[in-house]
Amino acid sequence: MESINVEFVQNLLASYKELQESYYALQNRMAAFEAMATAKFEAYEAELAEKDAVIASLKSEVADLTKKLERYREKDKTNSSNSHMPPSSDKTKSAHKNTHKNTSGRKPGAQKGHKGSGMSLPAHYDRQEITSLTPKPCQSCPIRFVCSGLACSRVSEVRHEVDVVVQVVVHKYEQLECICHRLDNAVLRGTFPEGIAATMQYGQETRALAIALLNEGAVSAQRTHDILSALAGMPVSVGSIIAWNLGLSDDLEGVHREIRDELLNADVAHGDETSMNVNGTNWWVHVACNKLLTYLTVHKRRGHEGICAADFFPLYRGICVTDCWKAYDMFKTLSGHGRCCAHILRELQKVIDTHPELVWAKYLQQTLLKMKAAKERAIAKGKSSLSRSTIYGYMADYDLWIRSGKYYTPLPSENPETGKKESKSYARRLVERLERYRDEVCLFLTKFVVPFDNNQAERDLRPVKTKMKVSGVMRTERGAKAYAIIRSFLSTAKKHGVNIMVALRLAFAGRAREAIWGVTY
Repeated sequence: MESINVEFVQNLLASYKELQESYYALQNRMAAFEAMATAKFEAYEAELAEKDAVIASLKSEVADLTKKLERYREKDKTNSSNSHMPPSSDKTKSAHKNTHKNTSGRKPGAQKGHKGSGMSLPAHYDRQEITSLTPKPCQSCPIRFVCSGLACSRVSEVRHEVDVVVQVVVHKYEQLECICHRLDNAVLRGTFPEGIAATMQYGQETRALAIALLNEGAVSAQRTHDILSALAGMPVSVGSIIAWNLGLSDDLEGVHREIRDELLNADVAHGDETSMNVNGTNWWVHVACNKLLTYLTVHKRRGHEGICAADFFPLYRGICVTDCWKAYDMFKTLSGHGRCCAHILRELQKVIDTHPELVWAKYLQQTLLKMKAAKERAIAKGKSSLSRSTIYGYMADYDLWIRSGKYYTPLPSENPETGKKESKSYARRLVERLERYRDEVCLFLTKFVVPFDNNQAERDLRPVKTKMKVSGVMRTERGAKAYAIIRSFLSTAKKHGVNIMVALRLAFAGRAREAIWGVTY
């Protein structure tokens, strides 16, 4: 057996110990490295999570800003030609450059061959003044009168000047008393004309002019006082003007109800509403009308309550033409309900202006205009309806573009964070409404008695907006209702071809029905 080399063993043990120490040192370094790596990894994860949160927040903010930008773009491109906004709100004259109306290309004004309605001498005038104008050399000629009547004294040209002169006429009524010997010395007195009740009062012409300025001219009572004072020097008080207005409205209440009753028998009636400032509060003027009758009422509410308070549509059994205001949909007794296509054309124009990529709006707009043109051509030929095949073709086109609109204007997606759907776009809401009201929108095509638009109601309501712009406010509820009654009477009289001054004279004389139906009480 060989002897063990102690030195070798000792060296081997020393080497092993060194290796063991190196191993432990390496383990410690590895543990420290792992701890450092874990800390850095956690820090990186935290930083990454923070960046992910920032990115998500920025994406959400970008989405919100994109929606706001879209709304601002729509608002910027919204004007009177593609919305309900009035023309006065248009920022530039180029607002109508993309309008759906087809221009004729002709110059503005009367065209060649137009008969014209120029100035002519009035049928009735109080006096005529004739002035003969002699040449200046003849004015100082000593033999001027010798030439009179000869060929050299002839009228070469006649010109007329028509002027309006305000004359103040005072009618004095003296009540005479007579002692009749045949009737046992009874005292007999003359009778004052009807309507002459006070010692001093204004006549019918003055009252009619004041009411015309107040209701037709749309000026306030104070301005009416100023105008009458300036014209004729008559210090008509504001109180008197208001009293005449309220008194006339009381006298016209029966005629106002008769207008409503007559309108209830019409085949088609238009309905609409507009706001009115009554003593600082927003009220609503409701109208029911046709080509011959205008029925206006005033109420605090715009919707179903205000429409029912007018006491017309709950009783009406004919065809109603309105816009898409839902309050009119609650009356199920109507025999038909037409929608104003002029409103729809403007709404489609808004989609065209704000989203040119949605071509369905343009083609649907053209389809409605083609329907209108086809109806007008048929009426010009004396027809009372279109053939079924023609109607079917137009309705098929309408349905085609509605389907296209629903396909290319999808529903909004669901928000992954909240789980709620975003609000529908303007174009999506419009195409769904046009699908829902399809038969009512196209009713003008299937029934010729139904007009294409609701412009009649808007024309009858326009004086209300003019009154608000000029006068600003109705101070009392009674004054607002009086305005509605008198406007109903004046508008109806004008539709029957009666001059408003003639109508007001008849009204103050207690013969208002003559201005509308040509009959007396």
